[in-house]
Amino acid sequence: MGKDIYEWLMQNAGPIIKYRTKKELLEEDPSSFEYSLLVSNLVVKSLKQFNPIVSPNSLHSSKPEAFENCMGRLYEFGLRKGLEPFDNYIQPYLNWLNELALSQGNQSPFSWFYLSLIAGYLSMIGFFDEKEVDFILKKRLDDVTSFTKINLKEIYIEPKKISKIPKNFQGRPILNPEIINEHSILPNIHDFNGFLHSSSLMKEKRSREKIEKAVNFILSNDYQKLEPGYGVLYQPKNKKFYSAGWSLHLFNYYTNKDFEEKVLKSICFDKSNLLRLSLFSRSKRCREHFWFKNSIDQLEKHLVENGKYQFPREMLKQKKSGYWVSGKSLSLEENRTTLKAIQIESTFRYHEIIKEKY
Repeated sequence: MGKDIYEWLMQNAGPIIKYRTKKELLEEDPSSFEYSLLVSNLVVKSLKQFNPIVSPNSLHSSKPEAFENCMGRLYEFGLRKGLEPFDNYIQPYLNWLNELALSQGNQSPFSWFYLSLIAGYLSMIGFFDEKEVDFILKKRLDDVTSFTKINLKEIYIEPKKISKIPKNFQGRPILNPEIINEHSILPNIHDFNGFLHSSSLMKEKRSREKIEKAVNFILSNDYQKLEPGYGVLYQPKNKKFYSAGWSLHLFNYYTNKDFEEKVLKSICFDKSNLLRLSLFSRSKRCREHFWFKNSIDQLEKHLVENGKYQFPREMLKQKKSGYWVSGKSLSLEENRTTLKAIQIESTFRYHEIIKEKY
């Protein structure tokens, strides 16, 4: 069945899915399909939006041209290290990290959130072995490992302990600054994008164990009961407040309606589950977990025939703006108006998710 459906995709899909099916599902040399991939409208448009300037605004926003959204789309389009001219677009970011020389103890002008964001996407497209990228991933893995050992009952503080809370932050849980300071920033989606796509980390026994334990922590009831998006960051010294965000909450983990409403309001939340499932399918621990198995059961309800799937269009959203990690830009076919195109996308995504990566 698998081989037959792969061949159906090769015969019917557009250049992106055809290239990725050849490489990832059939595990064959896709080089004869590279040109069609690189000149496809979706790839050309995203490369035109790519901005090599490194700044907070260019890295992180809901705009389609933001680094994180461009990189997310290009990753899904199948572009990887070694594919020209894609490497030329990435080189400025590698140069910037090398100039920082973080591994030598130099300070970064950005927080570790931005560093984990950059390293996460560079790892996803195959640059995980670059010295500074590898350093960031290992540093963040240590931070996340440390965070998993804290008592989650101590993660929030009573609002009454703070004299004045700005109106737009009132009514939301406030993170304990002592906990956050001690354990750097909170685990975020970019960390796990980086960990689970680094073949070096995943194939090395000790680091793989750390990653699997971190995934197990994310899958725990205690973690999933935390405030979606974590809550409010508070800095006592300057009395400033910030929204945290970018937690790893999972759709359909709980059936509590009030809790799911909170999750749905989180901007980093992936309601489709497709990106979360694709990411965490790289973890043995997750593939064995009830959330993953139940989610696959839900996907299989959309089986049409002979290994073909047809997900509801709301699961395959394509918005003009929005964060890629929250499932706002999922198109892989250029013409999505036909039912066949939706079946092609759905079928590829299902088989990509269930295929074991490591």
